[in-house]
Amino acid sequence: MQPTNMSCIHSNLHFVSTFDQHAAHEHDTFSRLSEDESTDYDVVKRALLKRYKLTSEGFNLKFRSSRPELGERMSQFKTRLESYLDRWMELSERDLGSSEHWKDLVLYEQLLNSCGRDLRTFLMERKPRSCSELIVLAEQYIEAHGESKHFSKSTYISAKMPEKAKADDFNRPQCHICGKSGHRSKDCFSGGRPKTRNSR
Repeated sequence: MQPTNMSCIHSNLHFVSTFDQHAAHEHDTFSRLSEDESTDYDVVKRALLKRYKLTSEGFNLKFRSSRPELGERMSQFKTRLESYLDRWMELSERDLGSSEHWKDLVLYEQLLNSCGRDLRTFLMERKPRSCSELIVLAEQYIEAHGESKHFSKSTYISAKMPEKAKADDFNRPQCHICGKSGHRSKDCFSGGRPKTRNSR
């Protein structure tokens, strides 16, 4: 076997081992590849990225749906968005022309759309010409007005509660008799009457 092939296999094994620390089903992805494919680093990498939904579509969704975490500065949020955008562009494998100019425009739009109404109005009135100018103005505004004016509360993502837990809590039924969540009125054993705004 040629040394180049050996180094390629070592690279593949190292790449697979980093994913194999948490679960055994990564081996299943690897075992579905042909013998030739299993010695091709790029093929193995693409297969594992697809397995974990780390594809261009996945990073596009992350980029478009991301909102600032509580306490995250505008510059930090921009860096996080930029990493999603870089991966989206890289994995899409398209010729984007002047990518830096295009990237700045897309980041600018997403940052502006993520702002609360007051901050967005402030920025639009001053017409920043680049992401850098937008971030400077936004952080000046936040420093002067306090973090509560940073982004609207609905756009914050709490680091304390996982997204699945939030979704489960939102979808949990609520009883109109006792007011508690987790069951419906027809299953309530409190024996009371449905609560209304006028009930005391």
